[in-house]
Amino acid sequence: MGFDAGRRQWRGRPAVGAGVADAYARGMPELVIPSARWLPEYREALREAAELGEVVPWDPPFDGSDEDLAIAIGNAARGIWGLDATEPSQWYRWWVEGEHYLGRISLRFPGFRDNFEHYATHGDIGYDVRPSRRRQGVATAMLRAMVQFAREQGYQDLLVTCNQSNAASRRVIENAGGTYHDTFGDGDEIVLRYFFAL
Repeated sequence: MGFDAGRRQWRGRPAVGAGVADAYARGMPELVIPSARWLPEYREALREAAELGEVVPWDPPFDGSDEDLAIAIGNAARGIWGLDATEPSQWYRWWVEGEHYLGRISLRFPGFRDNFEHYATHGDIGYDVRPSRRRQGVATAMLRAMVQFAREQGYQDLLVTCNQSNAASRRVIENAGGTYHDTFGDGDEIVLRYFFAL
């Protein structure tokens, strides 16, 4: 196994197991483009995270105006996320069930792999489940759905990482079909790296 810098992909990964998108295929929760339709639920999810001290610097404040949240949602729909971001950098999707917002996930554009140092620790996908819906299989189903989405976009492989200390995220990745590759980094940023071959 190794990273092919010329092709910007990993070599020698085992294939993902059958049923990688089973939860998605059943038509229950689904990946959607962020929309103000779910603004109240999104605001509530931000409030839940804030109460736990899980404030992400580039998220809008949960007690901000509807206009501010709608702008942030509109940017996310276009793949723009971050305080200073002005250009699309990822496919950004929400995981919803009917009118309920469950979590969010992003698939970074292939060009992100050019920044190998950052890519090696952050991988292709990032995700987050709202606190009130954790430990319910949401993250695993959402990740499986995004793996399927990546396959449809022409990705041949994916690198997904998690902090070494994050046992819950490790289980999510493994249950979604990720194959452990190695432990990478040092100091405060030690991550486990997993591959998905598509």
